[in-house]
Amino acid sequence: MKIYLPILISLFCSVSIPAQEDDPNWVLQEIEGKRQALAERRKIEKSVEPVVRSEYDVRYYGIDLDIDISGGQIIGKTTIRAASKEKSLAEIALDLMSILTVDSIAGAVTEYQHAEDLLTVEFASPVDSGGIFEFVVYYHGNPAAAGLQGFSFSEHEGAPIVSTLSEPYYARGWFPCKDVPSDKADSADIILTVPDSLVAVSNGVLVSVFSRHNGTKTFHWKEGYPITSYLISLAVTNYRTIEQTYTGIDGTTMPVTHWYYPEYESATEILYKTTEMMSYYASLWGEYPFIREKYGNAQFSWGGAMEHQTCTSLGANTYKKTFNELTICHEL
Repeated sequence: MKIYLPILISLFCSVSIPAQEDDPNWVLQEIEGKRQALAERRKIEKSVEPVVRSEYDVRYYGIDLDIDISGGQIIGKTTIRAASKEKSLAEIALDLMSILTVDSIAGAVTEYQHAEDLLTVEFASPVDSGGIFEFVVYYHGNPAAAGLQGFSFSEHEGAPIVSTLSEPYYARGWFPCKDVPSDKADSADIILTVPDSLVAVSNGVLVSVFSRHNGTKTFHWKEGYPITSYLISLAVTNYRTIEQTYTGIDGTTMPVTHWYYPEYESATEILYKTTEMMSYYASLWGEYPFIREKYGNAQFSWGGAMEHQTCTSLGANTYKKTFNELTICHEL
C-alpha cells in the first residue's frame, strides 16, 4: 500500500474502484478508471462555455428546496449575497438552467431575464465597488440530470433516493449560482423539505429538523466554511446511521456520521475504519480542514463517489451490497 500511496493521492474525484480482493491489479485498474473519468470530465468541460464573471464575488448561498419526489420536481428559493468588484455595477449574470422556471425575484431588483441557461438580474440602483447586494430567486421545475449525474431521482429496494453530483458545472441545474469553481461562497445554508419518512443530508452541521403537519420534515444544514458551488450537495432517502467520533491532533473532537441504505446493514463494518484513516492522514499532512463541523459518508445511487465538502457521496457494489475500503480512503 505504501508503495502506491503517492499515486493514489493524486487520483480519483468521482469514479468507482474495483474491490482489492477481486483483482490483484486493482491499482492499475484504478488508474485506468481515473483516466476514463478525466476524459469524460474534459468532454463535459468542453460542452460548457467557460466564464469568469470577475465583476462580483459571491459571499453566501441560502438554498431552500421543497422536493416533490413523486413528481420529480423542486420548488426552490435561493438567496444570493455578493459583493461588487466594479464601480457602478448595474447588473449581474447567474447560471441557472432554462429547464427551471423563475417565478419571481425579491430584493432591490428592477428586471430580470432568464434565457439560454443564464439569469440576468438588473439592480434598482448601481452597486459601488465593495458594496454588498442581496436578492432572493423563487423558482420551480424538474432539475437537470446532467454531467456525471446532476440532480437525480432514483430508487433502491423500492425506496426513493434523491441525490446530487454537480461536478464540474452543474450546480446550475438545481439552484441559481455563480457556477465558477474558483469563486467560493463564504458560507451556505441548505434547507430541504422532504417526506417525513426520509432523512435529508447535506454539507456542514445540522442546525434543526422541523416536523410539519403535512407529512413532511425540513432539515436545515449550515456550511460555515468557504465552499464552491459544485461541492454543495444533498442526499435524501430512508437512511440508517452510524455515529463515530474523530479526535483531532490537538484533542478537538468532531462527529463522523455514515448514512447508508437499510439493506446494506451487513456491509457497514468497513465504514468504521474512516476515523482511523482520518487520523493517519492528519499525521501525514495536517488536520482535517473542516474540524469545526463534521465528516460523513452518504450512500447514493451513482456507481462511484464524490468528495462533497464535509460529506462524501458514496456509491457501492450493488450486486454484492458492499462498500469499498479504497474508495472511502480516497474520498477523504
